[in-house]
Amino acid sequence: MTKKNSSKKSPAKRKPLSKAELLEEMAKQVRVEHQKTLAKAIWPIVAKLPKIYDAQTAVNAAAGFIQAELNKKTEELKVSDLTVDLSKEKASDVKDAVQALVELLAPESATDASQLLQVFGKQFTLYSANKYLDNSMDVIKMDDFIA
Repeated sequence: MTKKNSSKKSPAKRKPLSKAELLEEMAKQVRVEHQKTLAKAIWPIVAKLPKIYDAQTAVNAAAGFIQAELNKKTEELKVSDLTVDLSKEKASDVKDAVQALVELLAPESATDASQLLQVFGKQFTLYSANKYLDNSMDVIKMDDFIA
């Protein structure tokens, strides 16, 4: 007499993907395949090196030089050089504030502006994580943002 294994569950039904999700998934697969192709091209170059340390040094040096040049280019960007497209956002006070911030910061370094806005965001996060969530803005002082 054989027992039926009743503990096996049928596979979970997959939710059909939306068109946007499907396109995103396809783009991810293309990126992964491209990375695999690049890895296969990189391997013969580093495999010829005599030691793992040499290979490590080569890839880290290449990454470092590329990152340094990327940082230079990024630092040259002004907020006005970027396209901040809010056309799909619904009209709201928040959207108006974002537009005003982008306009105000247009002549500034994009990197510096982004970092300063992230400081503001982190401070607001700290306030919202604490008892201030339902309070008005007047409980926050400018000194909380600028050290």
